[in-house]
Parts: sequence; structure tokens; C-alpha cells
Amino acid sequence: MVANNSVSMAGVINECKKQQIEELKEEVREELKKASAVKSPELLKLIDSIRLLGVAYHFEREIEEALKDMFETYSRLVDDNKDLTTSSVWFRLLRKEGYDFIWFLTKLLKAFRWDASCIDQLPADYLKWFYRALLDVYEGMEEEMAKEGKYFRVPYAKEAMKRQIHAYFAEAKWLSQGSAPTFEEYLSKALVSSNHTLLIATSFVGMEDVVTEEAFQWVLGRSKMIRALELILKTWLPTRYFEQSRVHVPSSVECYMKQYGVTKQEAYDEFNKQVDNAWKDINQECLIPTQVPMPVIIGALYFTSMEDIVYKDADEYTHVGKLMKDLIALMLVDPVPI
Repeated sequence: MVANNSVSMAGVINECKKQQIEELKEEVREELKKASAVKSPELLKLIDSIRLLGVAYHFEREIEEALKDMFETYSRLVDDNKDLTTSSVWFRLLRKEGYDFIWFLTKLLKAFRWDASCIDQLPADYLKWFYRALLDVYEGMEEEMAKEGKYFRVPYAKEAMKRQIHAYFAEAKWLSQGSAPTFEEYLSKALVSSNHTLLIATSFVGMEDVVTEEAFQWVLGRSKMIRALELILKTWLPTRYFEQSRVHVPSSVECYMKQYGVTKQEAYDEFNKQVDNAWKDINQECLIPTQVPMPVIIGALYFTSMEDIVYKDADEYTHVGKLMKDLIALMLVDPVPI
């Protein structure tokens, strides 16, 4: 009799537990539904907690639908909240669910505030390492320039880096979403992502006293000459073949062909005209009186000369061949005959 009562009691307890579990599951579903309906960032934290507790298998359908819906509105969420923690959680959830997260990495880098305390909020060790290394470079600049009384130069270099990251973010977003920008939209970002302004501004940090604030404003203001230098690099035709051979945002050629309904050769012909006009602008900017001292102009021109060598006949930067090896040997290894 006692045994039967014990079995009966155990059955009642099990049924109560099952009922409680079902009630809790329904409560969680309601919370997911509410947070999903208003596109709240709290939804990310809720899903993350469910995953960490090991009970996500009870809510796979709800989680999948919520993430799919929020994937399309992520940009607005991050822009509204400007919260790296939210971005980090979102990154991890997307990666686990198999979503394309390339542009989210750039979003995280774009959001940094030149603050070492942000490092722990990054979602991957290699990003933390990269961010720390980046901060170290600019901290080193600040220390050296402060000693020389040229600290004013460093903020301009930082601004150039920020613009670079913004341009990368736009391109990564196009790639992630599979969208094709207009030619003008593409060019507005591609000219910046060419690295030209970043490299020139960074090189100016360590130059002689001839580099003034006006020189940095000339670069970051993207004067006619700087824009021409960027255009020459970004429309250099052999590099387009390389970009089109890998997973990449549509190239300048593809964007131009699609927008204007022309053939590839017609696009090339137009780009050749643009490059010719760019060289005319550069030559005009070199005529006295110049906007900035001639050493500043020559310093900017050196980068284009280098790019002419590196990219003219092939992509020697990505695929280093005999040409680059011989040039490096001539410059650094072989003695100059006297």
C-alpha cells in the first residue's frame, strides 16, 4: 500500500514538473515574441542567454525566425544603440546560425573609439590582437610627435584611418547583401578604400617641418590632385581582373557597364579617358603657384609612381613576382655603383 502511494505521488510530482516546464517554455516563447515584435536589442541578450543555458533546442523555430527577421534590420539597431556589446553578441549568434557576417566585422572596427577599454568587447581574439596593434601604432605616433612639437599631425592620421574603415564597411555591406551600387556610389567609397589618402596622410606624420596643418587639410579635403591620384589607382585596369576573379563587391567596370548599358571594352575606353584627365589635373596642380609646398606634392606623387610599377602590368602587390623581387634587391641589397 505504501509502495503504491509512493509511485502515485511520484507520478503526480512528475506531472507537476512537466506542467511547470511547459508553462516556463510558453513564457519564454512569449518573451521572444514580444522582443522580436519591437526589434529590441534585448532579444539578442535573451537568445544568447537561452543558448548559454543549453535549452535553445526547445525554441529553435522561434530563434531562427527572430534572427532571420533581425538580420534584415541589424544596421538600424546598431546605429540606434551604438553598442559594441550588442554587436559582439549579434556577431556570435549570426556566426553560429550560419549567416554571412563579413560586414559585421567591419561594423565592429568602424565603431571603435580609440579606446583600449573596448578591446574586451570584440568577439574574436584575432580582432582583439589587430585592434591592440592598431592602437599601439597611433600611440607610438603620439609619443614621438609630442616630443617634436608636432602632435597636431596625429589626429589627421587617425581621421584618415576612420574614413578608410567607413569605406571598407560600405563595400563589405554591399558584398554581404549581394547588392550592386551605382557607379557613382561605388566610386565615392572605392576612391577612399584605395588607401591612397590613408597612406599619404600617414607618411606626412613623420616628414619635415614643411608639412603643416594646411598640408593635411589638402590631403583629407581630397583636393583635385588627391582625387586624381585615387582615380588613377582605382581604375587601373589590370587590378580589375584580379578583383573580378574572387568574391568581391562588383568592380568599377561591372558597375559602369550595368548602369550605362555598355560593353566591357566601352567601359575600359571611358576609364582610359578618365585616367588621362586625371593626369592633366595632377600636372596642373604641380604648376607654380601650388596650393601646398612642392615637397608635399612630390611626397604624394611618389605613391602614384610606386603604384604604377606595382600594378601596371599585373598585381605585383598580391602576387609578388620577379619584377618586385628585383626592385627590392636593387633598392635594399645590391650596392649602388660609384
